[in-house]
Amino acid sequence: MITKIVCPTDFSEAANNAVNYAAKLAEVLKAELVLMNIYQVPLSYTGVMGEAISKDPHENPEAASKALKESCNNLKGVYNIKTSFEVDFTTGSLAKSITRDVDGETMIVMGTGGLQYVSDFFFGTNTYRVIKNAKCPVLLVPENYSYKGLSKVVYAITYEEKGQEGLTPFEEFMRPFNSNITFLHITEHNTDMSKDVFKAEKSEIEEVFKTKFDKLNFEMKYSNSIRGDIEKFVIEKEADLLVMAARHRSLMDILFKKEAIIADLSDVPQFPVLVFHS
Repeated sequence: MITKIVCPTDFSEAANNAVNYAAKLAEVLKAELVLMNIYQVPLSYTGVMGEAISKDPHENPEAASKALKESCNNLKGVYNIKTSFEVDFTTGSLAKSITRDVDGETMIVMGTGGLQYVSDFFFGTNTYRVIKNAKCPVLLVPENYSYKGLSKVVYAITYEEKGQEGLTPFEEFMRPFNSNITFLHITEHNTDMSKDVFKAEKSEIEEVFKTKFDKLNFEMKYSNSIRGDIEKFVIEKEADLLVMAARHRSLMDILFKKEAIIADLSDVPQFPVLVFHS
């Protein structure tokens, strides 16, 4: 059960959009929303934290605190949620700072954008590391994508990354929503074994969800381009969310490989992506 949503922000448009998305989600889940801003401090730094003259929250922790406090107050005026904020410093990686104090009852919501500062901070390497290191669900929200409910959800399962470990937390997450859920099994091989695996997965999913959800759909597809066909499937279904479970490197590399993102801006998802862990 999600009781807290942590939303890292660098005050960019993509991050601000993710904050608004997270606030609406927190209201539905009755969860606390925590805004987080992190400063990377060089190991050679000998000054006093917060001594910078700049009033830009990107450069001044004190200005960041004021901006976060104002954001929390504004959000509480619009949504029926509890809010708080943190300003943190690290000489290590941003990903470790973001995931340091999270657990299974926490969700991390991160904004994604183009190849700008926000891309370096929230996508590519750091996003991959957050997803890899987090012990909680991580939700990626594309820039300019507004929350409009979760009426249609796709849960993608591949042969390599079966996804069963994410079923129970996914089922718990979906309880407040009246969603039409499609479980997509996608594989490169059109074999009897693949079909048997799909049937076994279907039985397991139905056992986990039992009678709590009326709108469960199951589809199986064969593909030589897993990432592209998952994306195409979600778009064709007009789904509001793509969900995956990640244990090993296979699906993670396919979907979040930094080189592909840098090479082609179209690789930034057009829809929110939620990743669960085993």
